[in-house]
Amino acid sequence: MDAAILVSIAIRAIAVVRSLFLWKRLGDWRLSVLSTMLFLMFLRQFLTLIEHARSAAEAAEPWSLVEFGHATELPGLAVSVLALFGLVQLERWLTGLSHAEKALRVSERSLAEAQRIAHLGNWEWDLRADAQQLSDEIYRIFGVDRQEFEATFTSFLAAVHPDDRARVQHTLQRTLEDGDPYDIEFRVIRPDGGERILHARAEVTYNADGKPASLFGTGQDITARKRAEAALRESEEKYRTLFEHSPAGIGVTDEEGNILAFNDAMLEAGGYSRKDVARVASVADLYYDPVDRKEIRDLIMAGSLVRHREVRMKAKNGSPYYVSLSVVPVTMNQRPCLLAIAEDITDRKEVEDAYRASNELRRLVLSHIDEIVYSIRFNRDDLFRAEVDFVSEKARSIVGYEPDDFIHDPELWFRSVHPDDVPQIQGDTQEILRSGKPSTREYRLRHKETGAYRWMEDLVVPRFDEHDRVVGLFGVARDVTHRKQAEDELRRSREALRRLAIREQAVREEERTSIAREIHDQLGQAMTALRIELSWLHQKLADSPDAAPERTQSMLSMIDQTADAVRNLSSRLRPAALDDLGLPAAIEWEVREFSRRTDVQCAVEVPSKGLDVDPDRATGLFRILQESLTNVARHAKASQVNVQLHADGEDLVLRVHDNGKGISKGDVASSESFGLLGMRERATALRGSVTIEPSSAGGTTVTAKVPK
Repeated sequence: MDAAILVSIAIRAIAVVRSLFLWKRLGDWRLSVLSTMLFLMFLRQFLTLIEHARSAAEAAEPWSLVEFGHATELPGLAVSVLALFGLVQLERWLTGLSHAEKALRVSERSLAEAQRIAHLGNWEWDLRADAQQLSDEIYRIFGVDRQEFEATFTSFLAAVHPDDRARVQHTLQRTLEDGDPYDIEFRVIRPDGGERILHARAEVTYNADGKPASLFGTGQDITARKRAEAALRESEEKYRTLFEHSPAGIGVTDEEGNILAFNDAMLEAGGYSRKDVARVASVADLYYDPVDRKEIRDLIMAGSLVRHREVRMKAKNGSPYYVSLSVVPVTMNQRPCLLAIAEDITDRKEVEDAYRASNELRRLVLSHIDEIVYSIRFNRDDLFRAEVDFVSEKARSIVGYEPDDFIHDPELWFRSVHPDDVPQIQGDTQEILRSGKPSTREYRLRHKETGAYRWMEDLVVPRFDEHDRVVGLFGVARDVTHRKQAEDELRRSREALRRLAIREQAVREEERTSIAREIHDQLGQAMTALRIELSWLHQKLADSPDAAPERTQSMLSMIDQTADAVRNLSSRLRPAALDDLGLPAAIEWEVREFSRRTDVQCAVEVPSKGLDVDPDRATGLFRILQESLTNVARHAKASQVNVQLHADGEDLVLRVHDNGKGISKGDVASSESFGLLGMRERATALRGSVTIEPSSAGGTTVTAKVPK
């Protein structure tokens, strides 16, 4: 029996260790209870054995393990054997259960992953308890946390979009009342504001009384699919809209030419209706010229693309119209087809024909006019790097260049301009750019063959773009070389006449000076001598009783008058003060004499000294003063005259102002006023000028300005 006791203790120890191992491996709470019970049995037996041995030792009695075993362990041995056997069976059962649970967890994980990938969750709703069991994917779709979301119908309905709640409730009610399938799509609002679209399906389970007990269903997030469907519908609608409303005609045919679809533009181009096209056997019947159809079909059969080919199509009334046709092979519904795009170019062809006729007319007109017509476009960074669009044929006969010479070499025109005229053209072009107004300019252009320069009169009109910016020029250039030569000849003739007039005035002044001197010297001296003799004779006859004294006195008066007339005539011909005292003194003398003769008050301002004027200028200014005062006396009816002479820089300025009735602009510009013309001629001869202006306050101001 000793062996039995040891075996019992060993079995119990093994049972304890085995139970602990199973508990740790399987984690079942029932194994922890069994392990504790077996451990306590083992501990009790071990402690009892120790106590029996200690008691025998204290009694000084020999103890026998056998006796101990007979007394205590036969029942325990049986229990230990049964416990160990039970543990072995339990381990087998639990091991199988663990494998099943593991397989179940794997299955659940696979299901959860499949639901996540498919965005498909499952749910169950206990109608009586209003409790719902939701899969993890349902929680993800609703965007809520399992621990925070109360799985009730009220919470579910609160998450449904407000616009969809009534429909969800109505569908659910019909399912519960009539047994209709619960199949519905609705929107869910997540706590973060996001919106998902859910497709829910469910079936009703009934209790023993035939009443609905619960709903078991699925919910799939179809947001991405719905968005893709919406995008597809939008894309289809967009392409349908493009097809139907495209301004270009679009048609689809099969490879045999049967018409599958035509848009409105394709129909309208030929005046067809859809019923008309439905009666057309083949698209070949719509070609005006069968040759066009054959050429296009040959290109397609050869694998070539038809791009913007101009062909004539047949309208409903049988007349031709032009289209620009492109044809490409496409596949529709796994069927080879041909897509044709036809742009109605009938109006364009008519415009092109009219344009060609217009060009021919323009060429004909330009070839028979004497001007060079041209068109250029500017490079805004460099005006002399413009592009020449057009030059008429007349350039050949005027400057020896072909029109294409200027078109291919845009700088040729500017290189041919005389260097002295380039700044003028640059400035004029800049002004056209600034103001946007036409301009007429003259410049010289070199002839290609002779190298001689031809004078051109160029009427330039700016070209504008859609933003009203000047982008180029239209020009009409006329050869005015003969006119310029005539003008030069006329100018030389006028210059010669002016020099002759100046010489004539100089000769006249010389003759006046000579006559005045002769009158003063000869006639004046003779008159003086005659008066002396008469004075002596008058004294001798003073006592005579007859009339001799009266007669001599009368003769003396006549001599005095004649002497005064001689002095006045001499002064009018050439005032002595002008030669003896200078211009300022002569002006003062002349003004005093004018005031004495006319009783017009006069004021004179002249330099007292330091003004040295050569005889020609002094004479010219003095004669202008005399003419001005003569006009005042004859026409102005003035009561006041102011005369000023002063130096203004390099010029001498003589100004005569009166307060009379003034002068009109017409009289100033009149060519019949010889006095005014004479003043201008005298000033021009001195390289100066004369201005005659009416004053705003009344009267007239004459201003003569000549270089010193």
